[in-house]
Amino acid sequence: MSKEISFHGRPPSKGKTRAENAFASLGIKTPSEKTKRLTVDIPTSLHSRVKLKCVQQETSIAEVVRELLEQRFPGE
Repeated sequence: MSKEISFHGRPPSKGKTRAENAFASLGIKTPSEKTKRLTVDIPTSLHSRVKLKCVQQETSIAEVVRELLEQRFPGE
């Protein structure tokens, strides 16, 4: 007894990826190397303060975190 399985997903895009399109729509330069996602749990009150400051400074939380990590762990 065999079971036929078919997949109907779209093949990978040969154009820009969703991430590249998102960076472009925000006017952010596409990273020159592959990226990794980092998930960090923080208190809600801290998240609220960070988010508010980022909105006021017209930046993203991700950009602030990247800057802080670069300061703490400078490249060679």
